[in-house]
Amino acid sequence: MAYIPKQSDDKKVKDIVIKVNNSIKDWSEYFEQNIRRFKDSMRRNFVDSVSDEMRATLSSNRIAVFSCNEMEAYISRIRGDISFTDMGVQVEQADEINSQPSQAPELFNAIFEKIWYNSDIDTVNAQTTMFMLGGGWSVVKAKTKYVSDDSFSTEPYIEAVADPTLCGFDVGAKKIHKGDGEYCFQFIPYTEEDFESEFGFNPRARSKGYSSTSFPWQANIGGKPFYYVCDFYCKVADPTFIYKMPPTIAAMSGKNTMTASEYREFKQSVPANSPVVIPDLATTKWPKRKSQNKSLYRYKVHGERLLEEATKLESNELPLIFIDGNSVTVDGKQTTRSYTYNIQEAQEVKDVLYSVTIDGLLNQGKAQVMMPEAGLPTDEKDLVPYQNPQVSYPLMVYKDYDAVNKRPIAPPSRTTPEPISQELLNEKDMSRQLMANALGSYDAQQGNIGGLGSDISGKAILAGAAQSNNAAKPYLVNFTSCYRQIIKALMDLIPLCYRELAVFTVKDSIGQESKVTLNGSAGLQYTDLAPNKYNVYVSLGSSFEAQREKSLQTLTSLSQSNPMLQQILAGQGLPFLLKNVEINGKSELIAMVEQQLEQQQNQPPQPDPAIMKIQEQMQANQNTATKNAQDYDIAQQELQLREKELGIKAIATHSKASNETANTLIKSTVTAHNAASDIEKANLERDKMSEPTPDAKLDFVESMHGN
Repeated sequence: MAYIPKQSDDKKVKDIVIKVNNSIKDWSEYFEQNIRRFKDSMRRNFVDSVSDEMRATLSSNRIAVFSCNEMEAYISRIRGDISFTDMGVQVEQADEINSQPSQAPELFNAIFEKIWYNSDIDTVNAQTTMFMLGGGWSVVKAKTKYVSDDSFSTEPYIEAVADPTLCGFDVGAKKIHKGDGEYCFQFIPYTEEDFESEFGFNPRARSKGYSSTSFPWQANIGGKPFYYVCDFYCKVADPTFIYKMPPTIAAMSGKNTMTASEYREFKQSVPANSPVVIPDLATTKWPKRKSQNKSLYRYKVHGERLLEEATKLESNELPLIFIDGNSVTVDGKQTTRSYTYNIQEAQEVKDVLYSVTIDGLLNQGKAQVMMPEAGLPTDEKDLVPYQNPQVSYPLMVYKDYDAVNKRPIAPPSRTTPEPISQELLNEKDMSRQLMANALGSYDAQQGNIGGLGSDISGKAILAGAAQSNNAAKPYLVNFTSCYRQIIKALMDLIPLCYRELAVFTVKDSIGQESKVTLNGSAGLQYTDLAPNKYNVYVSLGSSFEAQREKSLQTLTSLSQSNPMLQQILAGQGLPFLLKNVEINGKSELIAMVEQQLEQQQNQPPQPDPAIMKIQEQMQANQNTATKNAQDYDIAQQELQLREKELGIKAIATHSKASNETANTLIKSTVTAHNAASDIEKANLERDKMSEPTPDAKLDFVESMHGN
């Protein structure tokens, strides 16, 4: 299918039509059982829970059919839970070349908000989940539309396909959303007038002889003929090369690689006075390789006829996204099932038991009178008590003698109605419990967990609701995975739609608003919104109402027993606490709280009141101590002054006595000195007298020598 034919090329057109019809046939054979199961489940869940076969059986036994469908209630509860689910879309910059911060992620968030509004996202989600839970799968289409009737500008949006059974996908697709397939298609019904107005010929005159078709291209809807046109989307490989750009040119163009045509367009867009020289591609030796990229083409086919030339789409993502419920693949074949698939038989058994029980109650009085036919009265008015045996009449006329058999006839007798079988009533209750067990969905209103007992406490009710929601989690997880592919398809359309000057109001992480200009003389351009520059994450916020309520109660209980946690939740943890509360304007309130917390972080920290009280007490004590010290110093000074005054008087009195004592001491000292001098003189005289003469000294020496 790489060759794109024109209407005049009959052989190529024939090949395209055959290829399209074969692809439709492959899908029909592969998915036939799932389509049949989808239609049967939708009828049982939302129209009549009793199958046609069982209804015929009950009618043949003259039993009125009473349906009490509980399956729709289970589905509605899960749909309601999903409607409260916050699908968080987070866009992060993943450009390897330009690592500078950009407002593109905030701009994407603003554009997505606009897309959700234009798409009426609540209606889209409601219809999508109805088909996903009630039938087993759904289909969402990402497309573009004109902004207004008199505008050439387009904008992206999404819609839930009204009939998913009219869509098909590549049987070789492996991913849950089937976006990795090579093709997808959708049948669009046209009235005969609309068909002829758009395509220029009557659909009843379509060509013959190309190939046997695989789809009934005509159908009667509401007694009016409709004709189907197949929009067939196919990925086609482009035989081209891509070139790896050097860092300078990659930074200027925002692309790591470019084809030859893309490079020529880029070179023409560079101003002549640019300081960077843009060489001719033929003169470079940049690395190149064969491209593995594929372009997307659309064919419009009706039966054996190609209605228009193939259209090359600028987007590269398949526009149809398969929303899987909870399918399984066995022996290479996918089997889809509705949320209530495993309880459909139990629901039918319950309906039969209800029908038999109610029929027994309504027909109890019809067999209350027993009377031989020969004893019935001949007068019409006397037959009324026999025709209405449920009414007790005071008088009943009868014949007391059988003239033919010549024997008396006993009077009429009333029979006692048989009570409704208790076993029948028990089976009815058991079938309901069987349904709950099969779904893993328990009675949240009574806190009945698996039939183990009834607890009307709030904790038991929340526990039952939480277990019921957890049993439905696979559907929510698959819904999120497919939702991610929807975002991917929209991101592929965004740079194709927003190529003119536009101004968006964006919000940062704390909710502050600012203006961002797209495609202005400076700043962000539509080329900056290329999807390969960003990573997209889709996450679940607070998902189920019962789980949010349980989380809130748990946090409240923990904070009451832990003052530290209470302090955290009153400060930095307050946004987390608010996320578990479902109120109008929750996002705005969280943004204001986060802004207030950020402002508090930029301000000097406020002291703890308890610490302030302690500090005040310490200051008061210190002031008291200081005053006491000052009083002590004053008292000391006064004491010293008093002592000084007393000291002066004592010194004056003592001075006179001291002078007299001093004189006495001086006299004593002089006397003692004189006495010492006399003694010293006496000692000197004595020593002088005892010293030998020189002659005596000589005699002594001679005597020593003589010896």
